[in-house]
Amino acid sequence: MIPVWILKDYIELQGLRLTEKTHVKYEVFGDFQSLTIAPRILIPFIDNAFKYGVSNRYESEINIRFEFLQKNMFFTIQNAIHPNGGESLESSGVGLENARRRLELLYPGNYILKITKTPESYHVLLKIELA
Repeated sequence: MIPVWILKDYIELQGLRLTEKTHVKYEVFGDFQSLTIAPRILIPFIDNAFKYGVSNRYESEINIRFEFLQKNMFFTIQNAIHPNGGESLESSGVGLENARRRLELLYPGNYILKITKTPESYHVLLKIELA
């Protein structure tokens, strides 16, 4: 298990490679100091946002939000979809499917995952009851 605050460092590291055309909005609400989350649960969602939500030609925004209420973590991430080197979002399904499997193994019955994809945007909502 890793402390939740380490994810901020990972997001900042991803942001180092961005141009001024991409804006990352990162918000955290609530007390998370004592909470931990299983490693690599959120990484596929964050990686996809930086992979498909970034464009060197167009203004882009990635919105990441954590909210902690008691032992519950609410994670949302939203980004526009920009084709990247001819790859399509569907071709990356392995990481998302692995994230779903890990959630089921590590937090069975204690999570809700909703993924909404339109031709223009991608939105993930994940609620986990943390121990």
